[in-house]
Amino acid sequence: MLARTRPILAASIAAGALLTPGVARAAADDLAPSPLSLPQITGDIAVGGAVATSTGSWSGSAPQSYAYQWEDCSTTCTVIAGATGARYVVGASDLGRRLRVLVTATNDAGSATAVSPKTAPVAPSSSSLRAGLGKALVPRDPALTVAIELQTRGYELPFRALTPGRLAVYWYLGSHPRLSGPKAGLVRVASGSTRFRVARQSQITIKPTRRGRRLVRRSRSLSITAVATFTPDESDRVSATKEFKLS
Repeated sequence: MLARTRPILAASIAAGALLTPGVARAAADDLAPSPLSLPQITGDIAVGGAVATSTGSWSGSAPQSYAYQWEDCSTTCTVIAGATGARYVVGASDLGRRLRVLVTATNDAGSATAVSPKTAPVAPSSSSLRAGLGKALVPRDPALTVAIELQTRGYELPFRALTPGRLAVYWYLGSHPRLSGPKAGLVRVASGSTRFRVARQSQITIKPTRRGRRLVRRSRSLSITAVATFTPDESDRVSATKEFKLS
């Protein structure tokens, strides 16, 4: 009797019949991950800022693990070497590009990848914007040249925009070191504004007010406080102030 049962037992082992019912069902019921909603990027989309991504939501059997890959996107998207965490510090090479992240979910049944929407273009850091403003505030030409052009067609002040946005420049009479934008009650000598639709080198025309034109014509020397504000399309406004003499 025992001899006859041995072949049956061996066949049962080969067929996996000795697996417990619970284990057999778990293997059969495992579902690979499938994305239900896309990952989303949040944070400071500017050079030096930090951004982070969610995993998105997924169907499929638990437990699931997640892997990340950040990409720089302009006309095409390219892998950012070493950027494989849920958090990413935006670098100078990302300036003007859009970011996205690929999130791959994995479990015992397989894996799948979801791609986040692209961010807005990466903006310059506030410090680099402020430094650029400071360089543009003081005229590079001799004071006499500035005074003559100011009274005629206006003075052309060069400026390099690091990102799309709006630039406004105000020249006030006297010393006002704490100014951070246009102020009522002060004597405005000249002002100008322009819109940059792309990052580029261009010029802003500074035109005198009526009172400013008279002051420039009649005065041998004027102390000027120049105030510039730049408002990027995708980040907060920055300001810079400098003093110079028009004599």
